Amino acid sequence: MKEFLPGKSLTFETYQQLCWVKVHEPSRVFQEAWKRKKPPLPGTRGKLLILAADHNARMITAYEDSEITLGNRYQYLARLCRLLEGTTVDGIEGTPDILEDLILVDYLQRQKGRESFLNNKILIGTVNRGGLLGTTWEMDDRPLSFSEEGIEKLRLDGIKFMLRINPEDSNSGKTLSYCAEAVNLALKRKIPIFIESLYVTRGKNGIKIETKTPELVKAIGVALGLGTSSSHKWLEVPFSEDFQQVLLAASGPVLVVQEEKEKSSERIVREYCKGISGGENVMGTLLGRNILFAREDPLELAREIARLWKVG
Repeated sequence: MKEFLPGKSLTFETYQQLCWVKVHEPSRVFQEAWKRKKPPLPGTRGKLLILAADHNARMITAYEDSEITLGNRYQYLARLCRLLEGTTVDGIEGTPDILEDLILVDYLQRQKGRESFLNNKILIGTVNRGGLLGTTWEMDDRPLSFSEEGIEKLRLDGIKFMLRINPEDSNSGKTLSYCAEAVNLALKRKIPIFIESLYVTRGKNGIKIETKTPELVKAIGVALGLGTSSSHKWLEVPFSEDFQQVLLAASGPVLVVQEEKEKSSERIVREYCKGISGGENVMGTLLGRNILFAREDPLELAREIARLWKVG
């Protein structure tokens, strides 16, 4: 696969123009959000590939040998722009700053004669980013990103909430309440809510996600029971060895969350195809950091993954 060249997807000149627009036309982003062509309902056009782009807001900036790889906003946006080209990737979930930057980049590039990369893409806003990595309050994962007003202003197609259940931390109970409110907000707006429900424990190295079948099944049951209805509810579930058994805990749509461990292109593709045949309710997968910051062209990796998912 070819090496990724960021300037082909987002020139540094265009990136620098973002600051000018934010200073001189601060309402431009909301005007452009209403020009975007909305996509069909998630899942109605086949299995989905959704980009996960909400790491930085929780102080997750490390990748491979650098503590700040994900903190390079130019590289981050250039890679997102590349992945959103064409029809391979169906959408993205991110915090307000990421989605708004993409909307403005899309606007600036259209001014230069390029086609929109956001038309018909699913835009999912991440609601809670208060549980900062490594902090004493990490389990109190409060909503500090999208509000009801922000969702309306950007015409989002869905919202995402992370629910980490830690039976030994009372802050985890607060997050349950936040999540229930988010479910009801999504119902009010009649938009899908994507819940990443995890059973976790705290060890010497921080928070650990438990992926054994009993823990995953319990986390799914809690997520499904939150709010006044299960309508419009999607689950984001970590892949596990007994994945088919885990999927029996839910009757609704599921996106597979991969480990994001592999580095070589061949291994990355194999990793992201885990769970394809897990069950009829598996509706796609999330693309994480090892896709976004791959050494090779990330879109080529996504295309191979999409080809296998569509067949699978």
